Amino acid sequence: MDGSILVRQPTAFLDFSPAPKGTNIPEFPPSPSRNEIETILYQQALLPMLEEERRHREKDVRTISEHMEISLNAIIDKAQIQFAELHRQKEDGSSEQGLDGRLKMLEDKLDELNHRLERRRLELAKERDCAIDNIHHLGSAWVLPHPERETPIGKKMITDPAIERAAIAAAINMKKPEDVLYKV
Repeated sequence: MDGSILVRQPTAFLDFSPAPKGTNIPEFPPSPSRNEIETILYQQALLPMLEEERRHREKDVRTISEHMEISLNAIIDKAQIQFAELHRQKEDGSSEQGLDGRLKMLEDKLDELNHRLERRRLELAKERDCAIDNIHHLGSAWVLPHPERETPIGKKMITDPAIERAAIAAAINMKKPEDVLYKV
C-alpha cells in the first residue's frame, strides 16, 4: 500500500487470485514508469544474478583453462622432444632418407599446436565475459492485500505444503497425501 516495488519470481502469481468484479480499487500513487521498473529489476534481480553467473563462469573457465593448458602443453612438449631428436640426428650427420621432410612436418605441427593454444586462450578469455542484454518487458502487476484478509476465513488462507499435498492427492484420486510423488 506504500507504493513500494518488489521483484518476485513469476511463480508468485500462483498465490494470487483476481479480485471479484466491481471491487473498489484504493487510491495509489501513480504507476512507476517502465524505466523505473527496469531500473529496479536491474538493481534488485539482474545484477545479483549477473554476479552469480560471473562467479560460476569464472570457475568453469578456470577449470577448462587449466585442463586445456595441461593437455596442449603435454602434446607440444612431446612434439618438441620428437623435433629435438630429429634435429639431433640431422646435426650428427644422419643420412636417413626423409629426415628433412619429417623435421618440416614436426615444425608445422608445432606451429599449428602453438596457434591452437593461443586461439583457445583467446576464446576462453572471451567466455569469461558476460553481460545483461536484451531485456524485454513482459508485464507488471499491482498486488493488493486480499479484502477479506482480516476475516476468520481470510486469516486461515495461508500456504501450507501438507494441505496442498492433500489437495493434489484428492484431485488425482490418490488415497494418501504421502503418495504424491513430488514435494510442494
